[in-house]
Amino acid sequence: TAAALRAGYAQMVDVTPCPEFSAKARAFARAHGARVSYLRADFREKEVFARLGRVDVSLLYEVLLHQENAVEVLRNVTRRTRRAVCVAQPCLKEELFQLPNAAVNLQFYPAALKDKLRKGIFWPRERTPATFDTSLWMWGQTTSWLLSVFWGLGWEAEEVSIDHRSFGKYWEYSFLRLRKRRNPGKGRIAG
Repeated sequence: TAAALRAGYAQMVDVTPCPEFSAKARAFARAHGARVSYLRADFREKEVFARLGRVDVSLLYEVLLHQENAVEVLRNVTRRTRRAVCVAQPCLKEELFQLPNAAVNLQFYPAALKDKLRKGIFWPRERTPATFDTSLWMWGQTTSWLLSVFWGLGWEAEEVSIDHRSFGKYWEYSFLRLRKRRNPGKGRIAG
């Protein structure tokens, strides 16, 4: 993503360091003359956002599935972002719900139901925690839920792409690019 945007600076924020990131970051920096940094931090901690500068583009790659309060994380991300927010993550298929804009807490589902939902997707088998555990998948969010939350924060979809093919019976993989709404006080969300 940083290469496609011709970014002069890119920062990875994650609570779990990945050894591959450092090598790839150095190679990217050499090839593109860009600065790349890693911040070990957790988006659930509001103080993290005070340490982050304003950016043109924020990329949330499978972040929102692990947040106790995904809306608050999105509020904080959009406040630090000038041009676009990109989201890439598995989403529950809309047809599973009678109404649009659904999000369900998966952590405390019975093991048999979680096993059924896991078929055809890379969601690993996990223990059922006694309390919220953000290291595990917490949420099943629909694409319309993500779009409506962004709308409520003053952002609109610029591009939506959904892979329906390879994620089993219950999931799809959504790629969203959102921008600030030109007139956030007017209009309605497209359905």
